[in-house]
Amino acid sequence: MVGKPIHVPYGLRTVGTDVEITTGMRIYIGVALFAAACTGEITGAPAPLQTPPPAPPPTTVLVTVRDGNVLQPGVDVLFQNSDGSVVLEAKTDSGGAAMATMDTGTVTIARTFAAVGSAQRAAEIYTYVGVNAGDHLVLGDATDDTGAPTIVNVAVPTGATGNVTITSPCGTGTGTAPTVAMSMAGCPKSVEFYVKDDDDSSFLAGATFGSNIDLSAGDLEGTLGTSFSASNVTPDMTSVDVNVFAMDASNELYSSGNQTIATGSDAAPETINLPDLHGVDEVLVRTITSTKGTQMVSSRFPYAALPTPLDASAHLLPYVSSASFKACCVAWTETGSGTADFSVSTLAITPASGGAAYTRHIIAAHSGSSLAVPKLAGNQAIYNPVAADAIAGSVGIGSFDGGYHAAAEFAFGAPNFYDTTPISSTIALSYAGEAAPAF
Repeated sequence: MVGKPIHVPYGLRTVGTDVEITTGMRIYIGVALFAAACTGEITGAPAPLQTPPPAPPPTTVLVTVRDGNVLQPGVDVLFQNSDGSVVLEAKTDSGGAAMATMDTGTVTIARTFAAVGSAQRAAEIYTYVGVNAGDHLVLGDATDDTGAPTIVNVAVPTGATGNVTITSPCGTGTGTAPTVAMSMAGCPKSVEFYVKDDDDSSFLAGATFGSNIDLSAGDLEGTLGTSFSASNVTPDMTSVDVNVFAMDASNELYSSGNQTIATGSDAAPETINLPDLHGVDEVLVRTITSTKGTQMVSSRFPYAALPTPLDASAHLLPYVSSASFKACCVAWTETGSGTADFSVSTLAITPASGGAAYTRHIIAAHSGSSLAVPKLAGNQAIYNPVAADAIAGSVGIGSFDGGYHAAAEFAFGAPNFYDTTPISSTIALSYAGEAAPAF
């Protein structure tokens, strides 16, 4: 295992108004090696798919349902016109797809799940309001749990310190060298692995999926220390946190965890040790907590551990508060400036009739401070709440490069809101309470 390198910044990245990517210089003890810090591939918006699907015909709306790398057939999809009349009720085919010819309307995907032992996952109903012909909606969980997991033996470097943790898009595992057993399901042919030991040394490596995978030649590199500072902190802000992710498309390989950035004119920059990685994206999420509400602002760029000044007031939306949840609608109060592209809400519904609980997820173009709960038809009519039902929920408003339709394409198709951030772009979500709605 090599020693931990000393990182000397050569450039500066600013996150707030404009994002500037610069190169860096790393000096290793005993020998100087010059390398570009920005070696990630410049890509488009990160879809949950390994390869982009073909575009739907311009007169149709296409839905694809997949969990991880596994397409999901037999999922109920309801296409409705803007007036609520039914265009088509269908189930996804063997390719996880359903399609209807329509202009503008609402699409709802109803996911039900088989019981696992005594555990029963509640039905989850996803509604997209105001979709247009030509839209392609991609929905699914981060990983597939419909099939039996496979135990994979992964050879890791013998020089690793203590426990070795391996993260991939289709499973994780922890153990000691020379071999770590991983439980994996729904993996593609080629899998990206992030390997880290107890000394926080790590590496990233791709390998062909199989029952035995050899990563023993991986070069465990030490962390790179970098700094974060906050500016334009307004008096109502109670904290500014930052979380740095290393991303392979929409898959989280590494997270620094939320780190609180000291604020004030005399505050020293916060030092965070980040892994020494190449060829992946970095998603930087700052969470602004205010007396008025909470916002997350996310930026994506090629991975580079560089000093980063954060503009705490940049890209903010109106703060959301005083949310109420009824069978007919969701309402809230907005305070402050900024322009939102969409509103999104999660409603946990317990029927007064004693029926099974279910969850409604709704996304729509932002229009005022309320969101109507669409009335469903056909097989999905059982998921229309009534006034007597118990309803708990969360609501937020967001901005997305490309507007509402770009946001809807990725909504409910990635593990977290910030995973959908396009390269060289910034998106934001403002929400009421402590929990953000699912996106």
